Amino acid sequence: MRRLLHIVCVVALIGGVFGAGVLVGSQTPIASAQGGTPSNLEQTFAPFWEAWNLIKRTFVRADQLDDVKMMEGALRGLVQSLGDDRSAYLDPVAFEQQTSRLQSEYEGIGASVRKDEVTGGVQIVRTFDGSPARSVLREGDIIITVDGQDITSLSLTEAVGKIRGPSGSSVRLGILRRGERDIFEVVVRRARIKQQIITVALFEGNIGYIGLSQFTDTSAQDVSNALAQLDANNLNGLILDMRNDPGGPLSSALNVASLFLPDGTIIIERGRRSRTEIRYDSNAAQLAAQGYTLAPDVPLVIILNQASASASELVAGALQDRGRAKVVGTVSFGKGSIQTWNTLSNGGGLIVTVAHFFKPSGGVIDGVGIIPDVFVPWTEEQQEARPNYDPQLSEAIWLLRGRF
Repeated sequence: MRRLLHIVCVVALIGGVFGAGVLVGSQTPIASAQGGTPSNLEQTFAPFWEAWNLIKRTFVRADQLDDVKMMEGALRGLVQSLGDDRSAYLDPVAFEQQTSRLQSEYEGIGASVRKDEVTGGVQIVRTFDGSPARSVLREGDIIITVDGQDITSLSLTEAVGKIRGPSGSSVRLGILRRGERDIFEVVVRRARIKQQIITVALFEGNIGYIGLSQFTDTSAQDVSNALAQLDANNLNGLILDMRNDPGGPLSSALNVASLFLPDGTIIIERGRRSRTEIRYDSNAAQLAAQGYTLAPDVPLVIILNQASASASELVAGALQDRGRAKVVGTVSFGKGSIQTWNTLSNGGGLIVTVAHFFKPSGGVIDGVGIIPDVFVPWTEEQQEARPNYDPQLSEAIWLLRGRF
């Protein structure tokens, strides 16, 4: 059956997480496409079929012609002509792998990534505790090849699809590492990854801490449980750490924001016609009725960095814009576009950008990011010099002790 998924997509940016979520709003059937070329486009598409037939009749290596590969190559070219690196065509295997990323468990190597603008490769943002990637890859490593194939010309979505695979299988990665002159290869054995989504701590001064590594289908419940564990409404302050969080399901992002906002707008969506707006409001009342723990009044500081994207920016932008939280850290990634994921008749997927989302006040996120109230850099050099000191976390604690 063909389906359309309404998505705020992380994949084509930082959220090429080998198993991380995309932001899914709804899933509804779409009408089946009619066979053949529409009559009003027959003349436009005539050169395509002329080229197809010419290749089929005359290409010298006739035994190597593969109709499916030719068709998929044409689809990729069609999408690339849009000039939008967040739209993509995925073959059936890659599409199934990517849609499975909505779960808190998945099969892969256990890392989050983003596209490296200089090399075109896939840069490791972080590796997950206990994952296969943790033992062989470092943050900042750039994947150039996968099983001997150069991936620098692929979209991030396509590249991630090649890196992921069934538990127990192996993948050979060509790595460019800081300080190394040449690309070297590592073999990673894929596994079933259960992500540690939530980290909970209580600091001196009765200041709570919740680390949210990414959004999944259970993140709102996970944050609610953490709030209950911390007795959040009796805290002197709370830190919500979304550094390196690439995003996740839209419903989870809206619910997490609603845990801290009792009412009012969380985001605005603007589609193909810029005058058309959809406002997503807090559903705190519904969550409370379902037994979720809410924390509408606890003093709140959010920590972001340049690898915080999409859903994490949505939540931070809403809470900052509404005056509910202060933001500490560095400017976030700047991912504020919405994609639909369409299941095609061959089982493949067509991802198309259809809208952008904005802060409650209408402020832009896409290409801009969330600007912190208190800018606190934390460079690789700082981390190497003082590996046990976190200046961004220290600033957040200091702010809460002084109540801003």
